[in-house]
Amino acid sequence: ETLAELLNGEEFHGICFERVNPKQICLIVNGESYLLRDPLWFVQTYRDHFPQPRFRCLTHGDLNGRNMFVDEERKVWLIDFFKTGWGPILRDFGELETVIKFELLPENSLPKLFAFEQTLAGLNSLRDDIYPEPPCNSIEFRKTCAILSHLRQIAAKQYESAHPMEYEIGLLFYALKMLTWDGVSSVDSARRPIRQRHALISAALLCDKLANHLKATHVRP
Repeated sequence: ETLAELLNGEEFHGICFERVNPKQICLIVNGESYLLRDPLWFVQTYRDHFPQPRFRCLTHGDLNGRNMFVDEERKVWLIDFFKTGWGPILRDFGELETVIKFELLPENSLPKLFAFEQTLAGLNSLRDDIYPEPPCNSIEFRKTCAILSHLRQIAAKQYESAHPMEYEIGLLFYALKMLTWDGVSSVDSARRPIRQRHALISAALLCDKLANHLKATHVRP
């Protein structure tokens, strides 16, 4: 239902989405068209071909800015362990990146967010440094890229591999979750239309990249 509402062909902040067929959507950014996979169709069709988690461990399960505190000595404290339990080792990393991108990055320009997601989709390793390219050259984007670079490098160390597929599968599911998340504050609610479209952009680009990973394993999306 949420996808149907978003794929209506109406322009919003410089972009619009429309459905091409059951498998594909068209993203139009400032008059330029991009043909992408429908994220929901892709997940429903190919989820059984996604690799099983490489490692499992005890994870927090709800790692976001509201559950992390930094004291005067710059020590980090975690709260809210309701969802803590065994899960994929990359679980908390993926959720934290999702929070940084969709909740903490103060950017409302969807064409800029599209360019930012294109930069992320072009990375081939979790150890790659992320550099914002024009038009994403603001201090907010530079800081976000620096944080995500560091976060992903820590994830690669824990994962004992820099291959991004499992990490990006987690990002895909969290992006889909963002499509229907209302938020917990008035700021969250106000940004919902931007956040939804940003999440759909991210999910669609991730599906295109994951399709290439699957082709390498002789699965043809």
